[in-house]
Amino acid sequence: MEHVALIFPPKREASVKAAKEAFEILSSCRIQVLSQFPGMLGTGAMLLHEDSRIDAIVSLGGDGTVLRCVQMAISSTAPVLGINLGQTGFLTETEGSCLEEALFRLVRSEYSIRTLPLLHVHAQEDWYALNDCTLLRTAHQRLPRIQISVDGHLADEFQADGVVIATPTGSTGYALSAGGPLIVPGTDCLVVTPVCPHKLSHRPMIIPGTSTVDVHMVEDPESMGMLQVDGVTVCSYEARGVFRVKRSDQSIRFISFGEQDFFEAVRNKLIR
Repeated sequence: MEHVALIFPPKREASVKAAKEAFEILSSCRIQVLSQFPGMLGTGAMLLHEDSRIDAIVSLGGDGTVLRCVQMAISSTAPVLGINLGQTGFLTETEGSCLEEALFRLVRSEYSIRTLPLLHVHAQEDWYALNDCTLLRTAHQRLPRIQISVDGHLADEFQADGVVIATPTGSTGYALSAGGPLIVPGTDCLVVTPVCPHKLSHRPMIIPGTSTVDVHMVEDPESMGMLQVDGVTVCSYEARGVFRVKRSDQSIRFISFGEQDFFEAVRNKLIR
């Protein structure tokens, strides 16, 4: 372990404070620290570039900060260590109060790797998602009619505010808020969940993880939408457009200390 990237929201005081502490700890272990905001950390921190060499990525924030590490983790193949400084932190490995211990375990390589699947989303371009991709109508637009095809077969057609296609990892995110089920990690499936459907008969679908999903907004000049990948709007979406979602050949690696229990996390972070 020689090069570690610190990812943190620069406008959150708690995250900046934790990043400075992490920088001091890693520097004391002779680890080169890279960041998009090196000037906020101290002397010796280096600017993080797309082609920078990194051996691990440390996310200091909530689930949103972890999601912002996805593209970097894909291109660098470096594993991600999520340290929760946010509200829920379902994607993180440990809490901010354990920052020092977590970093020393990272430096000593006292961890295992868990690999999580990604979605490949193809519309105007290609994107990758850890949690989900979502089609949502834009403000003041007519409720769109959406067709869902699975492996070339029409599976459903409904009017709704949108639709979420999620991985098991993403089943605890927006898909859950939209009425989708919790999926235990490691389950080989995808979840297709309508967002606020016009009729009660349209419910979430659990489909095989190997499926290819085509989403088509039925032609309507008054219907417009936006496509979001892991909560980030990536493009506008017009009627007649089709985007395709399937499991990617690429995956993302997370650092694990073997202390996470899915059902305990559900009880502590989503129920209480």
